[in-house]
Amino acid sequence: MSRVLFAWELGGGLGHLVRYRNLIDSLLTDGHQISFYARHADRAFEVYDSARVSLRQAPLVALPAEAPLARTNSYPEILLACGYHAPAALTDCVTQWADILRQQAPDVVVADYAPAAVLAGRALAQRVVVSGSGFFVPPRLSPLPPVRYWLPSDRPQLARHEAQLLAAMNQALAALGAPPAPSVADAVLGDASLLLTFEEFDHCYERPAAEYLGAWPSAGFGIAPQWPATGRYRVFAYLDRWVLLPEILAACAAVDASVCLYAPGYTAAELPPALAGRVWVAPGPVDLLQAARDCDACLSNANINSMMTFLLAGRPQVVVPSTMEKYLVGRRLELLGAGLSAPQLAPGDLPAKLDAVLRRREFRRAAERFAERYAGTDEAAAIATIKQRLGLAATGEQAET
Repeated sequence: MSRVLFAWELGGGLGHLVRYRNLIDSLLTDGHQISFYARHADRAFEVYDSARVSLRQAPLVALPAEAPLARTNSYPEILLACGYHAPAALTDCVTQWADILRQQAPDVVVADYAPAAVLAGRALAQRVVVSGSGFFVPPRLSPLPPVRYWLPSDRPQLARHEAQLLAAMNQALAALGAPPAPSVADAVLGDASLLLTFEEFDHCYERPAAEYLGAWPSAGFGIAPQWPATGRYRVFAYLDRWVLLPEILAACAAVDASVCLYAPGYTAAELPPALAGRVWVAPGPVDLLQAARDCDACLSNANINSMMTFLLAGRPQVVVPSTMEKYLVGRRLELLGAGLSAPQLAPGDLPAKLDAVLRRREFRRAAERFAERYAGTDEAAAIATIKQRLGLAATGEQAET
């Protein structure tokens, strides 16, 4: 039996939690003990049974009152904008993670967008495996590349900001009596990394020798979708209530769609009366596998794990990204030809985009080709690879590494 600690520090959305459900079930079956320190502990209780998984609040770096950077264009700049520009705050967070690791004494840490936990593990010589999408798992390069790869970049400025971040990280390591890291990539990537995405949706265009393990739906999680009788098409929508939700729902009505909507924090009582017979508001997370089988198209904010569920079912999509991470996913979706992007700041004609994705065959066919490409792969094989990388044998005994 081994102790496995999952750490999630930055970012939002259920994907940071749901992507590990089947892996954790497998580890529990093997007899391992699991703890999950989550950025949003309340949401962790929605996903995991606290009787089987020890769920705790993760230490966090306080977000700055004012953004230290007007615009971010690299992994280091994104961390600086998340509070890592303040060495004292970062050191405090890393120290809290170190205290947790000493107390829990895990055999391995799985860090999902948890750079401070990785730093603490480095300081304590703790085995850490970094996991997540291409946005959370940077390439082992120094300097790290820009994320807005289609635009000219101020490389000297990126280098200065990367040096600023490395200095703050090394200050945190020094506070724990650890030697400095030679680069940001070396500091945040731990002993190994797991790319839980598909190559077509890697956020990073510059990644040598990558192995993609896929992003897989979680069977049986969530309530069954419901579809109002009104509407020519069925559209599943997983949306942030604060990102153009009224405009998106109006677009669904304009194309005569019946909508199954999950928008965390949004209730049926808030639905405009004109849409009451067209939109079913789910009171909690929805079973995405069933929704993907039932729907004609998906609407989301470019949440990559949710999107992959629908693409693997051959369903086209419209995404409304509100962050750089999700904007990059929207670009990838359009390059794949399986949908359209309507960024929050410049969405364009939402009804026209949704109508095109529903009616034009080329979007559906591109999504079907994606599904066909990965029809011979499955999550079981990915889980076996992940367990091997974690140093855990399928029998539940610690594997030799």
